[in-house]
Amino acid sequence: MLYLNPSRRGEGIGTMLLHAITERQIEQGAIEQWVSVMKGNQKGIPFYEARGFVQQIEVDLTIRYRRDISYMSFGRQ
Repeated sequence: MLYLNPSRRGEGIGTMLLHAITERQIEQGAIEQWVSVMKGNQKGIPFYEARGFVQQIEVDLTIRYRRDISYMSFGRQ
């Protein structure tokens, strides 16, 4: 789970964390990512949707999102 102190929002920290995690997962052969977001999370939902995650299913109090990362490249060789 990733959480960001609300007072630090808007500084790009969440985006940098997601980028670093994605880069590592790609290095290890991942081709997709899944995240769970609490229903009504008006910060988390737009964050993930803006970064290409697409809603897949709703289960109880959470929404599951997925994105394809097979096409992403971070310039490492």
